[in-house]
Amino acid sequence: MQEHIKSTEGMVNNKVLFISAESTLSKYNWHERINSVEEGISVTRYYFNNSLNLTFLNAYIRLILMMFFLELIFVKRFYPKIIHIHFYQSYFWAKLYSTIFKIPIVITEHWSAFLGWPNIGESRYKNAAKAFNYARKILPVSLKIQKGITAYTGVKIDHKSSVIANAVDTVVFKYKKQYEVKKNLKQLVFIGRNAEEKDIPTLLQGMVEIKKAGISFQLHIIGGGDYYPIDKLINQYQLGNEIIQHGQLDKVAISEILEQSDLLLLTSTIENSPCVIGEAQCCGVPVVATNVGGISELIIAGELFEKQNTKNLSEKIIQCLNKTIDKEELAQKAYKKFGYEYIGQQLINSYTEVCAE
Repeated sequence: MQEHIKSTEGMVNNKVLFISAESTLSKYNWHERINSVEEGISVTRYYFNNSLNLTFLNAYIRLILMMFFLELIFVKRFYPKIIHIHFYQSYFWAKLYSTIFKIPIVITEHWSAFLGWPNIGESRYKNAAKAFNYARKILPVSLKIQKGITAYTGVKIDHKSSVIANAVDTVVFKYKKQYEVKKNLKQLVFIGRNAEEKDIPTLLQGMVEIKKAGISFQLHIIGGGDYYPIDKLINQYQLGNEIIQHGQLDKVAISEILEQSDLLLLTSTIENSPCVIGEAQCCGVPVVATNVGGISELIIAGELFEKQNTKNLSEKIIQCLNKTIDKEELAQKAYKKFGYEYIGQQLINSYTEVCAE
């Protein structure tokens, strides 16, 4: 979300409203408001106490947000031309203000529920249908999600949707020629939290296979989560000398590892439009990833493999490592596909269409 917003810098005056009802910390009364500027973006965060009665809490949140919009429009004299929400669920908060103040809603949809996982149930898909029917413009981050919205909700959105991929900060994620040195020790990287759908066991089994093939490598694993079960597999597969675990890193630290890498690996069993694929390619790094979700739409250089197929994974890794990749050319193509200038212009075009209606 933040990268989308930053891509429109200088063309749009953005204000972000963040709502969370997940906190039960004692320091909160009924709600807490925090105003901040984050990477140049004006952000207002509301945290609501979820120990309150649910019916009362829903009404209370709407009251507080009404006061926010009244302050925004009549005190700060900031009249939004568009309410741009990310994930359809935000529609149920936004519709009231959209109706009262006659502000059109635009939805960017990321959720893999419209690819079938998780299965959110018929009633929630019906609610999603209401949101997509109401929205003036829908901006799925992949063509796969666009088709999935229609498949799971029955709402035909082709006439009012445009696929706009996740944006990449190319000031941070960029090709650096000094790192392009041929090495006998191949540098591989995996970026993702340790969750079942990321399928790290298949990743490690693939490493066993390429080790058997005589390839010398280091695999950098970046991401949060409980890695104790993964540590056991690393020991079982005798990969202790090949695996470097970094934990969760900020994007500058991630970019520094990517800049020195030969290949990004992604073994997820379900994905939509992973940001890391664009970030890696902007650093001149090709990608080997599972052929799921919208991944095939993102690959400029690299290979796709069948999910949970260790043999296919190892074959594609070896195939990619044996190719000569022009990293600078790859990065240039990735800038044009994922960079702020391109993504920002797509967003501006969509906003202009909505405002002209």
